[in-house]
Amino acid sequence: MLKLILLVPAAALLLLAGEGIYHAVAGRRQVAVACEELRREPPPSPRVLVAGCEINYAGAGYRESGGQVEELFLPARPAGGPAVPAPIVIATRDPAAIALARSVLGGGRIATSEQSVDAMRKVVAQLQVSNVIDGLVRTGVIERLRSRRILSGLAPPIADDAVVVDLRGAPDFLKPGVALVAAALLALLALWPLRRGQPAADVELPVASLSPLPNDIESSQYDPELAFDELAEQSEASTVQPDVIPKAIPVSLPRLLLLALDVSSGPEAIETAPPLGSRAEVVAILRGVISDLAVDPSRGVLARPDGSVRVDLGRDDPIPTAVLEARGEAGVALVKEVLLMTGWRAFVPKTGLFVSADDLESLAALAGEGPVV
Repeated sequence: MLKLILLVPAAALLLLAGEGIYHAVAGRRQVAVACEELRREPPPSPRVLVAGCEINYAGAGYRESGGQVEELFLPARPAGGPAVPAPIVIATRDPAAIALARSVLGGGRIATSEQSVDAMRKVVAQLQVSNVIDGLVRTGVIERLRSRRILSGLAPPIADDAVVVDLRGAPDFLKPGVALVAAALLALLALWPLRRGQPAADVELPVASLSPLPNDIESSQYDPELAFDELAEQSEASTVQPDVIPKAIPVSLPRLLLLALDVSSGPEAIETAPPLGSRAEVVAILRGVISDLAVDPSRGVLARPDGSVRVDLGRDDPIPTAVLEARGEAGVALVKEVLLMTGWRAFVPKTGLFVSADDLESLAALAGEGPVV
């Protein structure tokens, strides 16, 4: 019965392999489509040559790994018309483009909107995708789920049915082939007979020989019932496994900017946001919410002794914004208290989005997966 359970992952791998091989075969034919046509209906083949698009530099995003930019995402929309939601997002890991982006973005740096747009213009010039986009649309169940997560992390406007295109990508037969081989091995392991030979009823069991009892034998061994009880206790003791304590998953938030903006303001209002208050007022407010914050006046930093919350106020007075970091479930809970008690808003520079107090748990859960930023 336990072996038959292996048929479940075997069937799942077989479906993924079949889907991957189908899309890889379909992707051998490249189709040319206009950006406006792509906005109305999906392309007939995953391998596309898209013309008539313009890059939305302000809506570009990136994904970090280990504090470094690893992948870039460039939304594109029909050129020359109104600012409609982008129907296509270009994904690239081109080394030269990544190097240009790393000079301005990632690594804990907070770039202005002008610096980010200028960096994306240089990236597009390096990639030479301003007129024609040659790439492979991400298809399949897993890739569609990843694409949905990527699109949710980019700044709007992005079309709900937008496609993610790997720049200059090619059909992949390797991954479906590996999945097909793995499915065949699991099915073979599930269906292969346990053993060949005589039926279990015909197998003769060895007969244990009786030996004389030593003089110093324990009294319980004279009584067969007691002897079997002791044997059962020894067997149970040998099979008891130590409890496995699951390792706790670390929880942390990306850096947040605290801003005195109302809920109707968008990211474009960050540079003109009013200050949070004077240094003395901001310190008093934060310590009123988190009483054990220790102040380091030489660096303009407030932090809890356990390191769960750290607030960098900078050196200006009045304070235009504060950079807040939180680790652990306790830190996330305290950040929520700060937002609820002060009315300030939290902006995530890595995603270009504002988050509310109710979004913090989801943001912390995604932070350990290498989220799209």
